[in-house]
Amino acid sequence: MQRGARATFLLERAGWSRVSEGGRFGDSQPLYNCWLSLSGRTEDEVLARMSRAWRKNLRRAERDGVEVLDGTRADLPEVHRPHLETVERLGLQAQSLSYFENLWDAMASGGPGRFHMVIARHEGELISAYATSTVGRRAQGIFSVSGSHKRDLKGSNAVYRGIIAHALADGAEYFDIGGVADSLAESAAESGVLRYKIELGCEAREYVGGWELPLIAPMHRAFGALPPLYARLSQLRADLGRRRATARQARV
Repeated sequence: MQRGARATFLLERAGWSRVSEGGRFGDSQPLYNCWLSLSGRTEDEVLARMSRAWRKNLRRAERDGVEVLDGTRADLPEVHRPHLETVERLGLQAQSLSYFENLWDAMASGGPGRFHMVIARHEGELISAYATSTVGRRAQGIFSVSGSHKRDLKGSNAVYRGIIAHALADGAEYFDIGGVADSLAESAAESGVLRYKIELGCEAREYVGGWELPLIAPMHRAFGALPPLYARLSQLRADLGRRRATARQARV
């Protein structure tokens, strides 16, 4: 905490300014990350700290035949499909299949830490996946995907159980499941993501966040007008993605 405050002070004194995402989760270094404490706890104790709704979703996934398995590189083409649905739903930037293949090759073949990808399948269909790398005492979330099809089976909840089991086996003391928007207000645009992570049993930790140093002030002001427009377009794209997903589910 003292190191973070010191870094913030030095950045401000040098003329840097914090990058605000305007209550949305953007592309810069997140200001808030969510940590799940694992230190000194068994898997059952970690599960007991989840909300009642989370535990109910885990039981439902198991009851409805969702299988939680360790994924392999051969699963990546299937992982890529729900990734495209996820980014469309959230209005984020999509990554190519080669991105996931390169990531796997770098991290699963002697890369830093112990890499795991857990997938959820229902009747053979991949419906969700989550990947982490554990280095030292920290398990870090790398990516998470969940398709629109069969979302009611709670595969996105189920994969966390497998990932938590791996993190505990690796000796991790906490699990960083990634960032949330730079506002913790209930009314924030992405408060649903925050609630999802908090009900998992996480707590929000404040980081230094993203910072920038304007070198050419007029150009900086001009480009500064673009993020609100981009955020609006992303919101429209996310709304369109949700409507398409609803329409697809209605046709099934």
